[in-house]
Amino acid sequence: QQYIGTATNASGFALVTSNENFFANISKWGATSGQGQAGGRALTSNYVRAALTGDVAGFDSAIGFQSWSGTSASDSVAYGTVVNAVAQPWGLYDTKAFAIDAQIEGDVGDMPLLIIASYAKAPASSSTGGNVNLFNSSSVFDKSSFNIGAELGIVRNVATVQLAYRKALSGIDGGTVGGTAGTNATDNAVMIGATYAIALNARLELTYSMYSGDLYSTTSNYANATGTSQTVLDLAFGF
Repeated sequence: QQYIGTATNASGFALVTSNENFFANISKWGATSGQGQAGGRALTSNYVRAALTGDVAGFDSAIGFQSWSGTSASDSVAYGTVVNAVAQPWGLYDTKAFAIDAQIEGDVGDMPLLIIASYAKAPASSSTGGNVNLFNSSSVFDKSSFNIGAELGIVRNVATVQLAYRKALSGIDGGTVGGTAGTNATDNAVMIGATYAIALNARLELTYSMYSGDLYSTTSNYANATGTSQTVLDLAFGF
């Protein structure tokens, strides 16, 4: 879901209920984004998160959805107005997106396995002079991402291997990044990784990501700025 930009600053309140087979979160919130404004002064955006949990064939499993809706103002003056998407994008925002996700976790033989999959989409902003969608400023193309990842513990509590795949539509016109004009530029990735517990509360993680799609073609000026691969080595400690 982070691909479509829903991990924004926010203020608000939530009502949460749960039991061993279900949980739900219903929130009223205001976005605190845009041009350094204070924001979040009216809780006119909505967020709903719900999921079913349980045992499926011996695996701890869950499936759920998320929905963002409503509008938010980035400052009190702009709130309640319809602001032009180009001339003043920091005024009144739509906050529209949805996501579905699922995961299973359990043992395959003596090895713990986790598989997570998700699909998220932020629709295009209004093309008729309405509000900008905070999660997707394009007035032409939706922004979406399908993701699946897995982690297998090859040595229990010591070492794991990871594999993940992303297939995304960026919401960017391909013509602006050196591709075909009038198409929603693709943004795909494959990640491989491994972790190793070098001591109690200390973990070493190495990941390598390879990017492909329209944003990373040989003619793409976006690829020239960001590169087509990334290697990350992380050493984490807990106390």
